[in-house]
Amino acid sequence: MLHTGTVLVGLGEETSRTGVRALQRELARHAVAREVRPVHFAVDGIVHLDDHFTIVAPGTALIHRNVFAPAQLRWFEQYFDLVDVSDHEARAVQANVLAIAPGTVIVAAGSDRIAAQLAARGLEVLTVDYSEVTRIPGALRCTTLPLTRA
Repeated sequence: MLHTGTVLVGLGEETSRTGVRALQRELARHAVAREVRPVHFAVDGIVHLDDHFTIVAPGTALIHRNVFAPAQLRWFEQYFDLVDVSDHEARAVQANVLAIAPGTVIVAAGSDRIAAQLAARGLEVLTVDYSEVTRIPGALRCTTLPLTRA
């Protein structure tokens, strides 16, 4: 996940410190001046960072606090206005949204509370029925694999 000059990488079931180091080497090899910052989870069983933390606009992010250690939460709080995601919303992968422009976010239908919180922060929120896709599993950000960010 891109944040200013940093790439945030969740250390979960699918990603290791070795992978973080390999990504940092590849970025350097391609002259991409970004720091790779590992994001630590406080619980086991987490696969994707964007199911529990997603940047939705510059300085604004969705967060499922229950899966992060206090030190990691403090780091997030330094850089983002955090919109909390409940346990139920996290299980329904509602934190996994897609920012398509600095002020525009696509959320899954049924994410009404999250959509309202984002709209209250001045973001344009577009809703799409993604229920068939999330059965495979995967949600908006995972299934679109954004490589660049406007």
